[in-house]
Amino acid sequence: MLAGSLSSGEFGIFAMAYTVLTLFVGVTRSFFGLPLALAAQSSRAELDALYRSSVSALCWIALPIIAVVFGVGAIAAVGADEASMELGLLAALAVAVATPLVMIQDISRYYAISTNQPGSAVASDGIWLVSIVVLFGLRELFDPTTVIAAWTAAVIAALVFFMVRFAPRPAPRQGLRLLRPRRGLRESISITVVLSTGVTLVMGFLMLPFLGAAAVGSIRGAGTLFGPVNTLMALLDFSVLSQLSRRDRRRDGKTVLLISAVVCAISGLWAVALLLLPQGAGEFILGETWAGARSILPITSVEYVLLCLAACVALIPKLRDRARVLLLNRVWATVAILGTAVVALILGGGVEWMALALLVGASVSAVGLLWDSRSELRRSPR
Repeated sequence: MLAGSLSSGEFGIFAMAYTVLTLFVGVTRSFFGLPLALAAQSSRAELDALYRSSVSALCWIALPIIAVVFGVGAIAAVGADEASMELGLLAALAVAVATPLVMIQDISRYYAISTNQPGSAVASDGIWLVSIVVLFGLRELFDPTTVIAAWTAAVIAALVFFMVRFAPRPAPRQGLRLLRPRRGLRESISITVVLSTGVTLVMGFLMLPFLGAAAVGSIRGAGTLFGPVNTLMALLDFSVLSQLSRRDRRRDGKTVLLISAVVCAISGLWAVALLLLPQGAGEFILGETWAGARSILPITSVEYVLLCLAACVALIPKLRDRARVLLLNRVWATVAILGTAVVALILGGGVEWMALALLVGASVSAVGLLWDSRSELRRSPR
């Protein structure tokens, strides 16, 4: 939505800030959401306490998170022209303010699913979706500043629903305790998330001096088009993981195989639809960013099918608390991405080579997880 209201340079600044948002949200899901998903069989009182502690913990770190997100956006704006810098910084500020709100909303979604209240999660997401669809349809009637403000208001509205519905009582002491890292599954997966999203951020910083903010926006724009697929992958942790945790571990192999086939097929069909998108429709969705995003869309399409496969297969080590498998897999994928990106930039490669670097990383991740999960299934189930 914002891509269609911003220039390619402005959207590049927004994209850098938004990458940090996705990093923090990813860490939130693994550090706070994963325990809620895996505790689905616990008592309601235990789940309530864990939810209150998680929300309080996120409140403790909200201001530093806002500062970090905006700081990255400000760095990305260095060198931009005055007009792009002003609107780009405003977009980065909106993303910064929205980040802790989205994190708390995500935790509330996990809590809703774990306590068998999926309707609440659907209602909150519905508020967000309807708001964005309406705003998207009317965006040409408003200036970019109003669109940015309305986008932020939609985030707030979706969170307010959860706060009214669940009314979590503050638990500041428990929240502080929950922030203390330990050695466990959530910490290891959090590191994998930092590596996964962090590598995109590092790539952005590498691209800025060589290819400019517009190239960063092209990568983000192509990823934005796969928003429904990202939502589908997120559901694997929100809903599928908690459901599988209640089942016999001996059934994991066949179940994950079926889930993988369905999710990858949906991703492939969505990719075909995007590749057939007319020029006018693409420009309506992404504005100036469409040209750059369309040039890498075939590469990004293959990448997302592989990312879906990796996300599905990763359910097996998650269910068996094999954090080391997930961490090592992400380390190798990160090395592959950065290695390819650095070589491409040295050789003068453009944005297509950056997209190819992400595809190489997705390939390494998918193949590695398939191999490791095959070994996990041969062992005695937990």
